[in-house]
Amino acid sequence: MKKLTAFLLLFTMILSIGASFASVSELEDKLDAQDSVIEGIKQDIDEVKEQQYAVERKLEDVFYRVEQVKREIEENKLLITQKEEELEKIRLELEKIKQELAEQEEAYGDRLRVMYYKKDESFWNVLFESKNIADLLNRLDQLKAISEQDKQLLIELNEKRQAIEELEEQEKENYAKLLELKAQLARDEQELIDLQEELERRKEEILAERRKFEAELEAQNSARASIASNLANARAEAERIAQERADEAASSGGTSRGEGDITIGGWTWPTSATYVTSTFGPRTHPVYGGSSFHYGIDIAGPAGTPIYASRGGLVILAGWNGGYGNCVVLDHGDGTQSLYAHASGYNVSKGDYVSQGDVILYMGTTGTSTGNHLHFEILINGSAVDPGPYIGY
Repeated sequence: MKKLTAFLLLFTMILSIGASFASVSELEDKLDAQDSVIEGIKQDIDEVKEQQYAVERKLEDVFYRVEQVKREIEENKLLITQKEEELEKIRLELEKIKQELAEQEEAYGDRLRVMYYKKDESFWNVLFESKNIADLLNRLDQLKAISEQDKQLLIELNEKRQAIEELEEQEKENYAKLLELKAQLARDEQELIDLQEELERRKEEILAERRKFEAELEAQNSARASIASNLANARAEAERIAQERADEAASSGGTSRGEGDITIGGWTWPTSATYVTSTFGPRTHPVYGGSSFHYGIDIAGPAGTPIYASRGGLVILAGWNGGYGNCVVLDHGDGTQSLYAHASGYNVSKGDYVSQGDVILYMGTTGTSTGNHLHFEILINGSAVDPGPYIGY
């Protein structure tokens, strides 16, 4: 009757703990998934930041170029003013020469008309009006001089016409260059302004995208905090239930090992040693001190004592495991696992399949340990439960 009562208590405990640890496992999965989401958003933010920095660097280059073009425009404004002044001088000189040419052409035309009508009269007047040979020769020299002046006047008229043509060509060329210079500066400035505006638009788009990701990150972090809080509460509740049920089972007579007590799920005592030094639940840490929670049961014995598989299963870990030292973990294929820690040596390798009762390790004191012992855990859906009721302690 005593054993039946203990069995009923333990069965009730398993149902309660199972539901609690299922909640813990589910929340742990949610937390892992949430961490993945957050990591993805952080990567998106990093990528957007890189795009933002690239655009800002381009904007700096464009801004520098715009300022440079503005300086060039100011410098060229002086050049344009000078060219406009030079062009105006050319135009004034051109008008002056044209006016002089017109006057000289008019005077020369009048002279030619007079000479045409009086060409014979002029010769005879010179001949008959001369007082003597000397006077005649003198008058003829004067006529010759006048003729030479007429020739020189013609030369000057031709030179001025040529000068007018050259000045007109120069005016045309300078005016074309002036227009091209103004147009090129305007094009350069407009192209840079357009590029600057495009980069500013792209920068705003990137900033909007970054703000969206940052808002999403804040929301996901808030969701994670909520999941983490629920997980902490679920773990605390699972530990409370486990301890409560363990205390109930112990008070109902399941406190000794090796006297035919009931075990659950076909588990067996994992070693020939029987002295339990620490049970599942809160305790003061034997190495570091301070309050801690012990997720298994410690069974002390001599170094080299065989450690057996409490149930048959697949070896998924056989190696060093941090504070656990030399450690083996068996997967039993039904959502349960068993862990054996602090061993001095191995008798199995990862990937082996072992039967219940097979020697898998030898007791030792590796990892965070104060002496030779076996630290034994049972895990359901990845969360530790009190192994005592399962192995008849």
